[in-house]
This record gives sequence, structure tokens and C-alpha cells, in this order.
Amino acid sequence: MENNTTETNNAPMPLYKKVFTLTFWQEQNHWLALLIVLLVATVGVYLAIHSLDKYETAEDKRKYYDDPHEAEYKTIDATDVAYITSLINEGSANMPTIDQTAEQDVVEGDTSRTDAPPTIFTAQQFKNNPNNRAVKNIIIYQLPNIFPEDTARIFALLDLQPNSLAVSFIQNARFKVKSYFWLAGPHTYVEIIFWTIFGVLTSILFYVAMAISSGTGFKPSETPGHLAKIAYSPFISLIIIFSYNYLSSPDSIFDVSASKGTLIISFLLGFYSSRAMKLLDKLKELVLPYGDESKSVVPPTSQTDPALLAPSPTGSPVNVDINLNDPQHPDAEELNGHIAQTLVSLVPQGGGEPIALAKSGEDELEGLFAAQNVPQGNYTLTANLATSDGGNYGGSQDIQVINGENTYTLTLTKTEISG
Repeated sequence: MENNTTETNNAPMPLYKKVFTLTFWQEQNHWLALLIVLLVATVGVYLAIHSLDKYETAEDKRKYYDDPHEAEYKTIDATDVAYITSLINEGSANMPTIDQTAEQDVVEGDTSRTDAPPTIFTAQQFKNNPNNRAVKNIIIYQLPNIFPEDTARIFALLDLQPNSLAVSFIQNARFKVKSYFWLAGPHTYVEIIFWTIFGVLTSILFYVAMAISSGTGFKPSETPGHLAKIAYSPFISLIIIFSYNYLSSPDSIFDVSASKGTLIISFLLGFYSSRAMKLLDKLKELVLPYGDESKSVVPPTSQTDPALLAPSPTGSPVNVDINLNDPQHPDAEELNGHIAQTLVSLVPQGGGEPIALAKSGEDELEGLFAAQNVPQGNYTLTANLATSDGGNYGGSQDIQVINGENTYTLTLTKTEISG
């Protein structure tokens, strides 16, 4: 009886119960499988909402022109513009000139009045060009699935243009066409969010797979960070894209129309989400400046002004920007996440105790280190970093600390530990 009880207590937990435990997802293969499921599910949702057949009958298909979010804007390419230009010029040769139009107005008008207002030569408008219809047909042919109502408004404006400016108008006109992607109107935001999530899921999946294959192992402690990236990356993408549009055209209303290039940028912002956070931190200085943070960098030379070498009772500040360079690393973004653990110091070349530099700045992804009250003189700037995956990086540089601000950049490369 006791044996039966023991066997019951040691029975393995059913799978459907294991999936609700933390230890189950801390196993690297389980987390990898979940990431694959999330990516496939997201792609499935994206394809479903972009491919639904909303029209039951042939007559209903005409309503696709009433779905402005399933569209993008296109312009006439240079080759077609050249052909359209030749059509317009050929038609212009058969149009009455301004002098001929004025002469006709004089013949048909009241010649007894010499104070009549200037004649408006409507005959010179593009609508009177003999090749007007041919030009419009070329545009419609070169832009399949063009939106009729939107195009009709553009063509109405084109007809009112002077014939001499018709080519310029056509070159700058944006025609709305049917598209698989949502690149016009507010639905553009949804498109950006989807492609950002694709990027961040692909990045995490790639990193976990490389960690498993390289033997460094998956670290369960990184799982919350991965989940956080999936949550905050879409907002980062939207803010950066909005910021770019605002900074490029601060006086204009933001145009939510986009192109396929926007989707590429959204994917990259998700794939390199840590760098996107770093970029957002840079934008902070433009939108929310705090004080005067300008720095004057004086490069050390063999003929430095003696006044800059004069001893200062409090010493001088030294700022160092550390960068990591390892083309062989599977995830440069993940590598950059270790940069805050770099050990940076100044070793006096004349002898003495090294001076340690402390991490400065609010962003942990930036390799900014600083030391205050450093005596003037010659030093060897050294930096070393040992990452949790077994990588070792180092670099050194001879510098000269002078009276005033001292700012340097040091790039660390991978080193091999002997023995």
C-alpha cells in the first residue's frame, strides 16, 4: 500500500500543468519554441487582416475604392514623365498662341473700349491641349488599381493648369493606388506597429538561437527583458518616426501617409530596439534641452599651449566615450548592453596610482565614463570589459590631460586571454 502511494506522489506532472510554471519557460528550448509560435502567430494575424475578401459579389468589389487605408501613394517615374512631356509638347504645337487668342478676342469683342481689363487666355489651359486625354490615359495605364475618385480630383486640377506648367504638376502629383499594405491614413500606425513587432521578435529569436548553438547558453534572467522589448518597441518606433517628420517639417501638419521604406525602418527599429532607445535619448536633447551641454574638445598635441598645462588647484575633468567593436558577435545590440560594466582608468605615465573613471549619463547603453579633478599630465587611458558570455574586450590610448575639458573616444576590440 505504501509503495502505491510513493509511486503516485512521484508521478510526472502533466504537460498542460507544466506550461503554467515558471521553470518550464526558463528552459531554453521551451522559450525558443514560444518565440517561434509568437512570430508565426503575429505573421498569421497580419496576413489575415490584409487578405480578407470583404466583397461577396462582383458589384461589391467596386467598394474597394472606399477603403483608403488599403492604399499607398505613387508618383509618375522619370521614363513616363519624359514620354508625357513629348505628348504635351506635340499637342502644344496645335494650340493657338497667346497672340492668336488675343487677336481673336479683339475681333469678337468690343473694339471701341480701350480700357477693357486684360484678357484671361483660358485657351492656354491644359484642358485645351489636343493630347489631354492621351496623357491621362498614360497615367491611368502606368498606375494600375488607381483610385478613380482621387484621380478625378487631380485631373480636374490638372485641366486648370497653364499648359506650360502641366509637366511640373504631373511630376509632383501623388496618386493614390490600391495596395496590399496600409500606407495611407491612420491605419499606417497599425502597419508600423506590426513591422516593429516582426523586427523585435526576429531579433530575440536570432539571439536565443545563436546563444544555444554557440554553447554560451540561454540565460533565463533575460526573459523579462525580451518581453519588455516586445511591449515597448512599437511605441519607440512611432515616436522616432513622428520625431523625424516633425524635425524635417516643423511647420507642417504630420502626414500619416508612408512608403515601403517606412516599413523597412520600422523593422530595423524593432530589430535594434536598444539602439532605438539610444537614438530616442539623443532626441531628448533636441526636444527637451537642459542647460548648456556643449563641450569644447582640445586635441592634445606636442605643441600644446603652456597655459593649458598649468597646474589647476582642482584638476580637470576627463570624459571618455567607450565603443565596442566585434563584427563576429552574433548580436551587436546584446553586446552593447554590457558596456556599463567596462572598467576604465587613467594610468599616470610618470608613475602613481591609477585613476578610475565612473559611469556617467542616464543611459546604460551609452559607454560614457568620467573622472573629475584629474591632475594635468600624460596618462595611458585603458579600458577592459569581460562579458557574461565569456568575451573579453580591451583597448588603450596615450592621452594628455590639459587644463580644461578633456574628451576622448576609445574603441574596444576582442582580446584573447593566454594561459
